[in-house]
Amino acid sequence: MEPNSVGDANPSGTAFAAPWDVSYELHLVGSRLLAGICASLHPLNLVVAMLALSLVGGAAWVLMDETAGADGPFLIVAGEAIGAPRMFWAGGGDFWEQTPYAAARWHMQPWWRLSAARGGDFWLQLLVCGWGLVVWSWAATAICRSTALRMLGVDFHWSDVFHFTNRHFWDALFSILIPLVAVVVLSLPLVFVGWLLAGDVLSVLGSLVAVSLSWVGLLTGLLLLGLSLSWPLMFSALAVEGRDSFESISRAYAYLLQRPVTLLGLALAGLILGGMVNYLIEWFFYLSAASYEWGLAWGANALNSERLTTVVQPQESDAPILHVWTGPWLRALFVGFGLLNLAAQQLVFWGLAVAIYLLMRRSLDQTPLDEIYQPGQATLKPLV
Repeated sequence: MEPNSVGDANPSGTAFAAPWDVSYELHLVGSRLLAGICASLHPLNLVVAMLALSLVGGAAWVLMDETAGADGPFLIVAGEAIGAPRMFWAGGGDFWEQTPYAAARWHMQPWWRLSAARGGDFWLQLLVCGWGLVVWSWAATAICRSTALRMLGVDFHWSDVFHFTNRHFWDALFSILIPLVAVVVLSLPLVFVGWLLAGDVLSVLGSLVAVSLSWVGLLTGLLLLGLSLSWPLMFSALAVEGRDSFESISRAYAYLLQRPVTLLGLALAGLILGGMVNYLIEWFFYLSAASYEWGLAWGANALNSERLTTVVQPQESDAPILHVWTGPWLRALFVGFGLLNLAAQQLVFWGLAVAIYLLMRRSLDQTPLDEIYQPGQATLKPLV
């Protein structure tokens, strides 16, 4: 038989490549992003997100109490009222504020504040950032793991998800800490130069050394840029692959550096699709809070049209019990609708992160979308 005949199992020459189907790829991207969102919106995931938001918001209230109002952590985690027609609704905002970018900004904003903090506020803000990182290292890993399993149709028990999360908690934590520690270590020479600049005479030498170390700023900026753009992929990689922190860091940075255009396209698609879903979630909880308020007002305002307002937001002249019990309890209850809204939007964000990771892995590594690590499986494929 000739080498290039039809029956040859190993034909020579250039292999045939199937044409790239644009419509199929667009349908695949849209369906996978939507599947990630749907898989993330599970009641137990919602509970995990609410607990994480409350723990981080509560720490911010205790350590940085100048940012909180009378309701403490509730207003921090549920956000401020932004012109909503109902007095108890803590959501609101324009379409951009409902995109997954707002959920990502919620995680990054404490670190932005840390860069501008000085003196004692720096250490308090560092505690807030560290506590938030600890809480979300566990919560994000659990959410991403359950989302990936549900998205790929794998049967699982929630106890397995939490066991997986506990086993990989330190991997998730160090996935973020390792790049941050690298930035701190690279910045140590600049700290020494800063000491030289503190004196008038030594500042001459310090300025010369500072110029020679300008590359340090470029390198730390590159590390921080990569971290700020790829950190959601680190948790997703850990949840899907079940490896260690170095594996999740390398995959996240590799996907960003080797396929930046693909990642940008998927991120934009996720912003649009996630924004539309979040807008529906926003309206659902707004209507829930409004109807709940209307029902209470129907009874409370039967004799006094301002009674519900007085109970929830009592004045100094009102009964003490309204200040110490009824008012705070009802305010926390109503703001809880805003907390549910924020938690659901966090789930949309993490669902998109898992979906984007799977699509990036398929694009760069040609790995099937339904391949996921499960305990008992080998993490490395055999050589034979």
